Amino acid sequence: MPGLDGGSAAEKAQRLLDSMDAMDQMMTLFYQHKGLTNLDGAGSANRLPSQHLNIRYMRMFAGAFMYAAGNHIGIGWDSVMGLAQGSPVVLDEDGRYQSGSFFGWGIAHEIGHNINQSSYAVAEVTNNYFSQISQIQEGVRFGYDAIYNKVTSGTLGAAGDVFTQLGLYWQLHLAYDTGYEYQIYDDYNTL
Repeated sequence: MPGLDGGSAAEKAQRLLDSMDAMDQMMTLFYQHKGLTNLDGAGSANRLPSQHLNIRYMRMFAGAFMYAAGNHIGIGWDSVMGLAQGSPVVLDEDGRYQSGSFFGWGIAHEIGHNINQSSYAVAEVTNNYFSQISQIQEGVRFGYDAIYNKVTSGTLGAAGDVFTQLGLYWQLHLAYDTGYEYQIYDDYNTL
């Protein structure tokens, strides 16, 4: 299978299993950041969706390389190989990132479109919150100078670019979340 690189069949199988474990971990992380889990105490309103998110190869259109639609994400052929190259994220005892990798900005962006709710979604901003979480070990994709200029400008309304809007939205995470970005909780009361 392209994307698994060289090695024995057992080594390729292990890399594929690691990648699937990383995808499960990433989805758990995203849903927990959204406040959804199947942990005891979550209540029926905070349960994970009962449907699966289907990620599959699709023929692309109009220059796209991925898209989100309905309950699936379509990925162009050149991007499919990246789905076999994830590795579970390992944290230290305090919940800080140590190693591992998820699947890139694009797939997290499309997953964000699918798991956002219309009641709070700001297209191309709130879905990128999940992309930022998945790639935080690489740094942020917004400039703090632009955020400062927006906040101190005295203007009303949304910022002129999506990354400044994402940075403003990200500040809520920095201000109110008590754990690090990759931390997955095993107790609903600490979520």
